[in-house]
Amino acid sequence: MLKAGDLNTRIEIQHRTLLQDKYGQRIESWATFAKVWADVRHISGIESIKGNVESSEVRASIRIRYIKNVMAAMRVIIGDEVYEIESVLSDIKYKEYIDLTCRVLNNES
Repeated sequence: MLKAGDLNTRIEIQHRTLLQDKYGQRIESWATFAKVWADVRHISGIESIKGNVESSEVRASIRIRYIKNVMAAMRVIIGDEVYEIESVLSDIKYKEYIDLTCRVLNNES
């Protein structure tokens, strides 16, 4: 059973949208899908140098209460960090929670 006390970090899940500017051009943007409480666990981190640029990658597992339509094409915002959702692992039997496997890179925008 998922305990409310474990969900101690407020996150925002965003999805991509297409907007039109004043010239009729399509612009890709991000819109809020949901704001929920989560249990965020940083599971690994790697630092490396690629092309003379220092890079670090952090992987996280984010558990939230079950909600429909969360997809890997979305992203998670936690404070100033942007996490790319790599996979969505649902509790299929009880529909109690969803685990989001995510990553954030320090040198990407």
